[in-house]
Amino acid sequence: MSQSHTVEVSYGALSKRLDFLGKRREMKILLPKGIRAALHMPPHAMRFMTTGHQAIRIGPAFAIYALPLTKGRRFGQQQSLFQDVSRLGARLGMDIYVITPGAIRTDSGVVMGYRFREGTWRKEVCPYPDVVWRRLTSRPRAFLTKLMEDETIFESIPQITLPRSMSEKGVMHQRVLMCSPFSAHVPHTLMARSTEELVACVDGFDDCYVKPARGTQGIGIVRVRRARGGYEVLRDGAPPREISLSELARRYAPFFRAGERVLIQETIPLLRTKEGRPLDFRCLVQAVNGRPVVTALIARIGSLESITTNLHTGGEAVSAQALLPHLSVAQASAMSAEFSRMESLACDLFEHIKRQHGELGEVGIDFAFDQDLRVYILEVNPCPGRRMLKNVDLRLRTRSITRILEHALCITGYESIKS
Repeated sequence: MSQSHTVEVSYGALSKRLDFLGKRREMKILLPKGIRAALHMPPHAMRFMTTGHQAIRIGPAFAIYALPLTKGRRFGQQQSLFQDVSRLGARLGMDIYVITPGAIRTDSGVVMGYRFREGTWRKEVCPYPDVVWRRLTSRPRAFLTKLMEDETIFESIPQITLPRSMSEKGVMHQRVLMCSPFSAHVPHTLMARSTEELVACVDGFDDCYVKPARGTQGIGIVRVRRARGGYEVLRDGAPPREISLSELARRYAPFFRAGERVLIQETIPLLRTKEGRPLDFRCLVQAVNGRPVVTALIARIGSLESITTNLHTGGEAVSAQALLPHLSVAQASAMSAEFSRMESLACDLFEHIKRQHGELGEVGIDFAFDQDLRVYILEVNPCPGRRMLKNVDLRLRTRSITRILEHALCITGYESIKS
C-alpha cells in the first residue's frame, strides 16, 4: 500500500522538500513542474539515487566548458560535437549544458549555461555541475582573468580531462614523458623561455621542429634545418626559404612576451607511405570501468611536401588497418605487431598519468615511427578532438562520446542508476 513520505530532492547545489506518495523503492518518480523549475532541471527524464532515508539526488549535471561565439557559430568548430553530446546525454538520463568562462559562481548555486533543445541552443539557468568536461583549445587574453578564476573553482569538481596546469606540451613533457620507461620513446626535446634560449637550442640541432608549448592544430609549427652554411625554414603551404636564427627569434618573440614557452624537438625521419607521404598516429585512450581502453587508432597521412600530418594543415585520416595497403609489403607485415605495441604503450602512459594526477577520462597520444620502425611518443593531447574520428568512421566518434558520458556516470555515482 502506498504511503506518504516527505523527502528532500536535490540537484546540483539546490534542494526542495517534496511530499511523495508511493513506495520509496519505486524506479520512477514524477516530480511536479514547480519542483523541476525550482531545481532548473531539463525537460527529459533524469537519473536519481537515494542518498539517505528521506533524500533523493537528481543527476548528473554535466557541464562542457568552452569558449563562446567563434566565427559566427555559438561554439565554433566544436558546436556539432556539443550537440551530439547533448543528444546522447539526454538518452542516458543526463543533463548536458555548455558553460563559458565566468559563468560559474560558487555563491549562487546555479550557473548560466546553454542547453541544446529542439534544434537550437538556449541560454538557461542550470544547476551547479557535478562534473566538468574542459574543451578549451586556446586561452585568449580577453578571457584570461575569468579562466584563472574558473580553474580555481574546478579544483573541487570532478573533471573528465587533465587540469589546465597539465595542458601545456612542455609541462607534459617534463612531468610525464621524461619518466621511465616513456623517456626512451621521446625525441630529444628542449624548452626555450626567451629568444636567446631559442637561438641556442635551435643551433644545437641539424634538423628540428619549433612549436609553441600551448599550440594546437599545427598552428605556429615550423621545421628548421641547416642548409648551405646557414638555415632554412619549412612551413606548411610555403616553399623552403633561408632564415637567420635572429629572424626566427623575432617570429617567436610575441610568445615569450606573453609568458609562453616554445619547444624545440629533434626531427624524426618519419615512416612514409609507398607514395612518399609522411605519417604518424593518434591513439585515443579512454577510461572504461576505470581501466584504459584504446577507442581508436588513427593514421594521419600528410601531403608530400607537408611538415605536419595535422588535419588542419591538409592531412588525411584513415584507420590503422586501412593504412596497410599504402605501405610496402615488408612494412605492412611488421605493422600489425607494432600497432599492438603502440596501444599497450598508450595504455601504460594513461595509467601513469592517472597515478600522478588522479581521475582521468581520456587523452590523445600522438605516435610516430621512423624508417626502422622505432616507435616515438610525439606528444600527449589532454583535449583530443573528434574530427578525425568523424572522417574515418562515425561509429567511432559516437563510441568515443558515449564512453565519456559513461565515465561521467561512473565517477559521479550514477553508473548503475536508471533514468
